Amino acid sequence: RRVLFRSASTCGASGNALPWVSVYLHRASMDAPGKVVLHMKLAVPSVGKGGLDAQRSAHFGHADCFTILNIEDGKVSVEGTIANPPHEEGGCMRPVRILAEVGIDAIVAVGMGMRPMQGFAAAGITVLHDAESATVGAAAERIATGQLDAMGPEHACHH
Repeated sequence: RRVLFRSASTCGASGNALPWVSVYLHRASMDAPGKVVLHMKLAVPSVGKGGLDAQRSAHFGHADCFTILNIEDGKVSVEGTIANPPHEEGGCMRPVRILAEVGIDAIVAVGMGMRPMQGFAAAGITVLHDAESATVGAAAERIATGQLDAMGPEHACHH
């Protein structure tokens, strides 16, 4: 079950808005009676060989690879990497197909074009926006702690 829940509310008579609260629930399972375990398989566009210490690629379609992470109950672990074929071999939609085939739940990016954003949505992959984290590990920690929102059309690249 893939859900991105985002809500905001107001507090008290003053009407002050509380900060946005984001909860990413991609797969939930009952590992033990009464214990819900949250799972997310995340792809992070990466420079070089990938990994938690790798620099994030600013353009997902031109990334050297995707670092594949598992986030389970706020803990991050590395599953591996997937090479990103040259941009000329299928354009920005090729990574969408590759990541969908391996069961990715979400991808985090600085920006991307509307076509791949729509492709990820059609594949059931949540696109999260992060223009601040320099490394794969830093982005993963922000996701694990619920600090990132879904990417919107305002973040789309127009090229």
